[in-house]
Order: sequence, then C-alpha cells, then structure tokens
Amino acid sequence: MNHPMAAAVGDKPFDLVLKNAQFVNVHTEEIYRADVGIAGGRIAHVTQPEEDGLSALDGGAVYDCANRFLLPGFIDTHVHIESSMMTPANFARTVIPHGTTTVLADPHEICNVLGVEGIDYCAEAARDILLRVFLAVPSCVPSLLGAESNKMVFGPAEIARMLAMPGVLALGEVMDYMGVINRDPRMIAILDEALQAGKMVQGHVIDVTSRQLSAYMAAGVESDHESRTLADAVMKLRAGMTLECRYGSTAQNVPVEAEALALLNYPVNATLCTDDREPDDLLRRGHIDEALRQAVRAGMSPVKAVQLATRNAALFLGQKDIGALRPGARADMVLVNDLHDFTVEAVFIGGRLCAENGRLTAPFPSPALPIESRNTMNIKGALSRDDFTIPAQGDSVRLNGVSLRNGDPFMTKLVQTTFAVRNGCAAVGDGADFVTLAVVERHNATGNVAVAPLRGTGLRRGAIAGTVAHDSHNLFVLGKNPDDMLAAALRLVESGGGFAAAENGRVVAEVPLPVCGLMSVHPVEALAAEMAALKRTVNDMGIVGGSPVHMLTWFCLPVLPEVRLTDKGLFDTVRQKPLPLYVPAE
Repeated sequence: MNHPMAAAVGDKPFDLVLKNAQFVNVHTEEIYRADVGIAGGRIAHVTQPEEDGLSALDGGAVYDCANRFLLPGFIDTHVHIESSMMTPANFARTVIPHGTTTVLADPHEICNVLGVEGIDYCAEAARDILLRVFLAVPSCVPSLLGAESNKMVFGPAEIARMLAMPGVLALGEVMDYMGVINRDPRMIAILDEALQAGKMVQGHVIDVTSRQLSAYMAAGVESDHESRTLADAVMKLRAGMTLECRYGSTAQNVPVEAEALALLNYPVNATLCTDDREPDDLLRRGHIDEALRQAVRAGMSPVKAVQLATRNAALFLGQKDIGALRPGARADMVLVNDLHDFTVEAVFIGGRLCAENGRLTAPFPSPALPIESRNTMNIKGALSRDDFTIPAQGDSVRLNGVSLRNGDPFMTKLVQTTFAVRNGCAAVGDGADFVTLAVVERHNATGNVAVAPLRGTGLRRGAIAGTVAHDSHNLFVLGKNPDDMLAAALRLVESGGGFAAAENGRVVAEVPLPVCGLMSVHPVEALAAEMAALKRTVNDMGIVGGSPVHMLTWFCLPVLPEVRLTDKGLFDTVRQKPLPLYVPAE
C-alpha cells in the first residue's frame, strides 16, 4: 500500500497536517473548514464538513492555517520566462512566493537567439528549481518565415525532435495564424507533427472572422491569449477554444475577458496566463495572484476566478494530479488571507513549505550554465551614425512609416509623411512626435540594418536601444538623432545586450541582459531597481506610461497588425509583404 493510501486509512501517520483551513473546493465551489493530511508529497485526506473528529489527523508536522483560505497552487498556462528578464531559477524564486507552483513556458524568445540549443538550456535551467516548469515547443521560429532574420529556422524535423523531449506538453503559440489559415505547407507540417505526437497546440490569433477562426482550429489549434474585445472573446469561447485570459505588463485583457465569461455563464474552457511580465511588476504586484485580483475587481466571483487558475488550467494542460486539492493529487497548496486581495501567506509544493510571508523558506539551487556567460551579439562590422539615418535628395522626401493606433504598440498602421531634407538625410526627428526606428541584425552578421519613421511614442529627446525585440530579438534603436542612437546601440553590442538610453552622445541609463540579450543573472530585487531607474529616464524623455520600455519591444514583430519594421525593412503584416521605405512619386 502506498504512503498516501496508508495514511488515509490510518495505518501510517501523515507527514504533514494542515489544520483550521478555510478549504476552497474548486469542484463544488464550496468553502468550508477542513484539515488536510499530506503523505509522500500528495494529498492523502481532506476532512469534510460532516466528518466527526476534525482534529483527529495525526502527523509528524502540523501547520496551523489560522482560518485562512487554502487553495490549489496557481498555474500559468502561457508564459515566456525570458520576458521576465530573469533566468528560470530567478524567475522561480520570484513567482513561488506569489503562489505560482506550475507554469507552461514557451521559450520562443531564446530559441530565436540560440535555435534548438535554447530549449535545451531552458530544460536544464528549470531542473530542480521547485517550480514545476512544463515546456511548449516554439512553433514559429522565426515568427514569420522570410520577414526577419533570427538564429535558425524551425521546420518539422526540429519540431519533432523537441516534441519528444521530457516535460514537453504542447506546441507553443502558433503566431503565423494567417499562414495556417492560408494552408502554408510549412505551418501545416509543423502542426501535423504536434498532432501525431499527441500534443496540445496553443494559439495566437487576432482580428479574424468566425470562418477563419474555424479553419485555424480545424488545423489543430486549441487556445488563444489575444482577445482584446468582448466580441472576439465571446466568439472564441463559443467556438470551444480555450481562452487564456491574460494579465501581463502591457497586455491586460482580463477585464474584457471576465465580461465575456460572465455573459456565457463561465464555461470551463478558460484559464489565466501572464504571457509577458516585467521583473518590477512581478516583484511589486505579483504574478497569477495579480491576475486573480484583477479578475475579481472585474466582477468575477472569487471562486470562479480561482477555478481559472487551478482546475481549469490543469484540465487544459492534461495534468490530472494538480489543480485541485483532492486525495491522490500533488500537495501544491497556497494559503491566502482573503479571496479579494489574494495576499499569499504560505506556499507548499509537493507538501513542502517553500515560501512564507513573501519569502522563500526552502533551499534553492543556483546553477551556473555556460550559455549564461556567452555574448550572443554577432554584428557585421562597426556601426556608425550613418546606419541610423535615411538618405534623401532634394528639399523634401515622402516616406512610409509606422504609427501607433491610439497609443497601443500591439496595433499599428501605415503612415505616409513628407519630411524636410537636411545634409542629405530625412529630418525625421524634427517631425512632431516622430523618431527614427532602426533594426540591426545581430545573430548571423548579415549586415542588415533597416530604418523607418515611427510616430506616436512621445519620445522628445535622446535614444533608446534594446535587444528584447519580439520575436527574433535583433537590436532595435529609436531616437531623435543618430548620435544618441549610435551611443545606445554600441553599449549593447559591448555588454551583450539589454536596454540602454542615451542623451547628448552618452548612455544615461541601462539594464544589462547578457544572457542571450534577454536575461540578467541578477536576482529580481536588483533587476527591478535597474528597470525602475530606466523607466524613470524613459518617462522623462517623453515616453509615458507604466511600461514605457516594454511597449518598445513590439515594433519588430511581423505577426501583429498592421505594419512593423524588421531587419529586412518595413513589412505589411496583414498582406504579408514588404513595403518600400520611399513613397514613389505620383
């Protein structure tokens, strides 16, 4: 007889007994006082309201819940750990005290930089870090074939090899949704590999009709995290797609998705996710616990919100032994003070107390992996100020460019503007709310550098550069003048990547991210302080908002509507074709 069974019938003592809990039953939606017995890292017994002798559970250790609420461990069904700018170990150190015990991580950021070696690194780095990290194989590396340069192209052969890795649950978000809908052979072959391997397929789909959505789902895609409107969320839920309700640093869709769920009587095909969350947000506001708070503030009942983060998430991931505190399940448990603020007071993983009052209580490994000390900046030749100018003749020139739609970096449009010509270059920085945006290829030393006007960021002076540029993560720079752009870019080439802001030809703030140009080796407290200082500088330079740096990382992604700039030039993402920089004379 195994240990949990023996403890349940009283033949052996429990390893741990949690007493005096307000037990949140995610199956029946009840809340009642209960004691919980743990054995062998699993739930062995939960007392029921009618059961006599609530204090009769005997164990080697007792933890008094003091009438606080006991929940299953929180599950994030879609996250890019690299977007936290932390290594997997430091990410785990940060989110476990906030109640997250399991994540499904899609490492497409690092795979664009390292190729297959990227997912190997993530698997190794996530080993023995307490947090349960399942992996989704990146489906779109690069996000759109031919539109940009990255380290390597993932085809069906690479996908098949990665799908067979231990701990892989899914094919990661299929961002080339128009390629799927148009039956692109490469994308269909990649989806077929996932279906043959019996893996779940995650999606990424924006602004499609119901017929197009049906085609996308018929290809095998099961979920989406990109709903920005009530109508879109309702359409996806009614179609049977799992709605991964997102609350990240920039994209915060939970309020509108909560409205859709209420309208449809809270179907089971909905979970919570964060997608991309910055280090200072994780430290100050939290992770899935923050998504729960926002769901309740949006009108969702607390128990319904908890179901999204636990039971529903486990069902979606196909994991029967997490997501609910039932006999036989893993003893991943979270103790919170109430069901509105969700302040996490204790976290147990496998029946082990891992965090209490916001701090880790369990020993944590600190592996140093070779990739974490490798400089991945591979740029052809030396950059010069000329790389950040737009040559032009005559007195004026008309250019195509990128403009934000209502300040939303996820939604852009094409803008055509006439600029004065000074010293043989378009005076883009002189235009009202215009800057020059440049993208420099940094993986294969191709020498590609693309430039275009960008409107709507609010930048008034200086320049900002970064190597977090979704999803191929080339070097981007935007600025009012080429000298500041050059200074910021050169700092990142030297440091191995990250973010840098420059004024008057010198760097005034930076966040080094030497691990593949995406992640820091610093713990969250130090990294959050660096990011906060950079944000203050960027705000002062004119880019307003709580995530002024994060919003800049989306201008290169050729699967977001409507126009983007990659290292190969301007790209119409709706029609999937390149655009000229210079507007032809009529």
